Amino acid sequence: MKRLGRSCVALLAATSFASATPVVPAAAQGPNWSAGVLPSGIGSLSAISCQPIADSQRCVAVGQNATGSAASIVVGGDGGRSWQLEQAPPGVTGLFGVSCVSAQRCWAVGTSAGGTQGVVVDTKDGGATWVIQFMPLDLSEIDRISCSSSTCLATGGSLAGQVLGTDDGGARWSVRRLPGIFAATNATAVSATVAYAVGGNQCGGPHVTECPGAIWRSNDGGSTWQLITHGIPFADAISCADASRCLAASATFKTGVIEATSDGGQHWHSQKLPGFRGFFNSVSCHSSDCAAVGQNAGGTAPVIVRTRDGGKYWTLDSPPRGTGALYGVAATGAGEGQAVGQNPAKSAATVLQVQVPAPRFSHSGALGGATLAALREDASLSGSLAGELSRTIAAICNATADGCGAETLLTGRFGGIPIPLSSLQSVVHSLDQYSSSASAVERSVRSLLAGPATRQARERMRDLATQLSFEAQREFTEAADLDAAWEGTGRQTFTEGLSRCNHAGLSAVSGMRSLAIGLGSSWP
Repeated sequence: MKRLGRSCVALLAATSFASATPVVPAAAQGPNWSAGVLPSGIGSLSAISCQPIADSQRCVAVGQNATGSAASIVVGGDGGRSWQLEQAPPGVTGLFGVSCVSAQRCWAVGTSAGGTQGVVVDTKDGGATWVIQFMPLDLSEIDRISCSSSTCLATGGSLAGQVLGTDDGGARWSVRRLPGIFAATNATAVSATVAYAVGGNQCGGPHVTECPGAIWRSNDGGSTWQLITHGIPFADAISCADASRCLAASATFKTGVIEATSDGGQHWHSQKLPGFRGFFNSVSCHSSDCAAVGQNAGGTAPVIVRTRDGGKYWTLDSPPRGTGALYGVAATGAGEGQAVGQNPAKSAATVLQVQVPAPRFSHSGALGGATLAALREDASLSGSLAGELSRTIAAICNATADGCGAETLLTGRFGGIPIPLSSLQSVVHSLDQYSSSASAVERSVRSLLAGPATRQARERMRDLATQLSFEAQREFTEAADLDAAWEGTGRQTFTEGLSRCNHAGLSAVSGMRSLAIGLGSSWP
């Protein structure tokens, strides 16, 4: 059974870092993922692709059965809560990549004839039936595929420094050679014209810390390519929000890294990621929502990192127990997504989903009032610090009260103007996170008022102030993104309301920072 995980070079490098027991990231801080229920007999799932349908997502995942003798295809039409096993074409022994351009139209790639013949299969009815579309005579295996409209690009397996492509939905396929001496591991068709590919060279030996990677760009749908950079570590995957903004999953011999561009590939820079031990197998972006998944060095535990703002801030997410390596991921927007892989024993497939909970908006007015009451009775604070704290708590309360639009957001209206609820999901989630952060700050302040401030407490205050600053800034970013994308008549009114909320939040941040400095200088 083939398990599409780390490339040979990364697996070779990882052996010196593998441990006897699974290494699960200890600093996980993002939302938890939950495991879906799959039909029995599936040994591994290597890739997943999702497209919207009604109020949910239709996802297609591909892999192999438990014995490695036949391909497995599962389809979920309710956002990953349930999955149905579909029949792969006869003779197809494994599928390792899948790409859907609509809820009905998908392509998948893999191998057939016992692993000796590469194959492309497709469906036009949402995955219910599949047929063999193309079998290249000189390729034994194809690992990944990415499609946009009728343009598809396939890589990996025995393609090496070539890309298999079509611009007519698969009626005709041709092999396109990449410039340079590098092999391509993954490509993404951003549009009918713009595409990117990543890869690198195998390497090894003493004192070698990473293998050279490469990134190519095409402006004609993959017919011709230009090598745009080769100064990054070996790259395994790439995903783009649009023609200018892309993330590439790379790896040194020690850890996975994410390279990013915002200018169409002219410049790339490494993202600042949470601490973890492992490597990435797949990355997926849906606008500014991106996720990268992979595994620890031994391939027995997963790694999941996500960003809601295009890479400015990343979280290390918590997988459910019993999850092994993850090979594929599909970000579906609004902070949600799906991931596929295997269990730690590598004997059965796994599928995970993360969904943003309904907004809670547990307003902090009552807690703020209690804090202010405690403040008035506390004689240990100087008058200036007491005034600073009063203004800070008041600003937090105002920032999370109805005046910022919490209740109006929930009803989909602001200032009496209807707002599309689909446009508000990410903004509502951001406000909810900000509300939770403000409440956490207040709880910390109350504990500080109860006794002398320790060094640890002062450091916690500073950390919370920083977190609050990030949440408030993210609201501003969400509002700016919405302002740029929304063409409705209520856009200006809604954005102005969010801006007022942002200013209140930033005022709270300023107060918290002043308070933290004051605590550090005035209290022992």
